[in-house]
Amino acid sequence: MRFLEEKLRNEGVEFRFGHEVTAVRQDDDGVTVTANTASGPVSVTGRYVIAADGARSAMRRSLGVEFEGFTYAELFLIASTDFPFENTLDRHRLCQLHADPLEWLVLLRVPGLWRVLVPAPENSDREKLLSENLQAMLQRVVPRSEPYTIAHRSIYHVHQRVAKSLRHGRVLLAGDAAHVNNPLGGMGMNGGIQDAFNLADKLKAIWAGADERLLDRYDRQRRTVAVEAVQQQTHRNQQIISERDPETRKKSLDAMRKVAADKTSAREYMLRSSMIASMRRAAEIE
Repeated sequence: MRFLEEKLRNEGVEFRFGHEVTAVRQDDDGVTVTANTASGPVSVTGRYVIAADGARSAMRRSLGVEFEGFTYAELFLIASTDFPFENTLDRHRLCQLHADPLEWLVLLRVPGLWRVLVPAPENSDREKLLSENLQAMLQRVVPRSEPYTIAHRSIYHVHQRVAKSLRHGRVLLAGDAAHVNNPLGGMGMNGGIQDAFNLADKLKAIWAGADERLLDRYDRQRRTVAVEAVQQQTHRNQQIISERDPETRKKSLDAMRKVAADKTSAREYMLRSSMIASMRRAAEIE
């Protein structure tokens, strides 16, 4: 990240840290973002604004944009630990998904740590979840005689939502401000990165003289992909992994084995999972 910051500064980009965006307003000539700082409120004006300020986007809320979708009726619990799961579990899989009829979890290797994600009932005692329940969960992954050292822990609700429109005049929504989904499949951040590439190309073309209606195409392309590909695939992943009925689970596993056994089907599955197919789908939309 620091290398990217250095490169952008050399290109004349100005960085402003410690700014909490509170509102956005626009007219025919430009758009102004208001933010709180340690020195008081400030306003920054530009030709366009990319609202990439997260799932609770102040800019999206300021514009009154509907965030259509739903919230899962469960909590997601995350713990990060330095315990070397790779010495006990499959060392070659840095992202592992484990599921049985009673519990599922995701193990993800990050620099210096393993991150463990599990679901929890919505009405759980959160303080208890983040303490003794968290230790018990980690002990179920790999039992050991001493408690796990936990570097980070958090608990949150998970949503499947997409903004009703990604373009609002001179304000363009991107990333979590535009769409959120459950983390099963790793499509959230990757979808946001694809938003950024798509939008950067269009703003570059507009800067060079293209019609700004090109931004309407950004909305059509990226919102369609968010709804058709990301939302459907991640929700399907959640349904499969959390299914407890033995017969339904067997059907899902049999279907996956059938896909894996056929080269054409397996390739199509990988194109969807890697989000290459969704990029191609977006490119087809005029």
